[in-house]
Amino acid sequence: MRGAERPIRLIWSSPAKTGSTMRIPDKNLDCVIYLYANAIDAKHGKEYGGSGFLALVESERVKGRYWGYAVTNAHVIKKGYTVVRASVSDNQTYIANVKEKDWYCSKTDDLAVHNIDIPYQFRATSIHKNQFYNEPAFADQLREHAAASSNHIGVGDDVIMLGRFTGYDGIQQNRPVVRSGIISLMPAVEITKPDGVTKQWSYLIECKSLSGFSGSPVFVYRRNPGYPFKGPKDENGGVFEYESWLLGIDWGHLPVIEEIYDDTKQEEMRKTPFRVNVNSGFAGVIPVQRLRVLLDDPKLRKDREDEEMELDKQAVKKKTAIEDTAEKPRKNRDVSIPPISRKKFFAGLTRATKRKAD
Repeated sequence: MRGAERPIRLIWSSPAKTGSTMRIPDKNLDCVIYLYANAIDAKHGKEYGGSGFLALVESERVKGRYWGYAVTNAHVIKKGYTVVRASVSDNQTYIANVKEKDWYCSKTDDLAVHNIDIPYQFRATSIHKNQFYNEPAFADQLREHAAASSNHIGVGDDVIMLGRFTGYDGIQQNRPVVRSGIISLMPAVEITKPDGVTKQWSYLIECKSLSGFSGSPVFVYRRNPGYPFKGPKDENGGVFEYESWLLGIDWGHLPVIEEIYDDTKQEEMRKTPFRVNVNSGFAGVIPVQRLRVLLDDPKLRKDREDEEMELDKQAVKKKTAIEDTAEKPRKNRDVSIPPISRKKFFAGLTRATKRKAD
């Protein structure tokens, strides 16, 4: 994905004529990736693994140069689901046979990234780093369009999750589903994960996360307060009604332990010693700020810098080779035969004929 053109910005509009709350362009779903145990499973779309998405980090030195990363949960990678399947142009998929050692896992969060280089011609949809939710930038953007009663996100704001619903996720091509909800709890404290040990700074959103959704991107969106006059515009020059930002990454759902009762005897309900975990309807979402920290990790920054230096060296060699090649024809032009007139040509031909006759 290095040197790719500027990525498709994930901004969603809602044409009034449809009467819907919001319409998500199909191409925006293509930022979602699926994780599989091996390339064969990825090719045949086996119903195991997790979700993720593609993110872009722009070069700090060369405008228009990008570093692409596959993003998911560390627990997805550690369970062996390391192979990436991405949706690309022309209804195709691109499979990257990535090994566990090639993923870089956060030491503090349930996050993992891999520097993935999808060939330019596939034009995969990605989330640019400047689309990550950032409190000051978010507030400034709202103030720029119009005065708003609240310049920051909070409890009750609308969210969307794009992920993999196993069994209906597409065999030959990724077919992610969309789930919607609201922010129920801001990340003020660490939430203990279902294993009872691991803790994770998280938003709680009222949106069910099911098996296969781990690693899904979650977006917060709002109606553009400047609509229909101010704000980002679509390809036809129309102002988008809704705008979205990457809020974070889904890591799973919070269970509720329910007791099981025996109702075989209608006259009474008897409690049994058995318990069952029930999906509470709340999903845990790692704040995107934690992903920003991971992408700015010294090791990843050094990897980008080293590769950037190598790209610069290759560019210099390529340029030098072209200049040397351009010089050679000029040397050849110096050794040329001067043109002669018609009269001189026939005079010389006559002299040569006479010498041959003698």
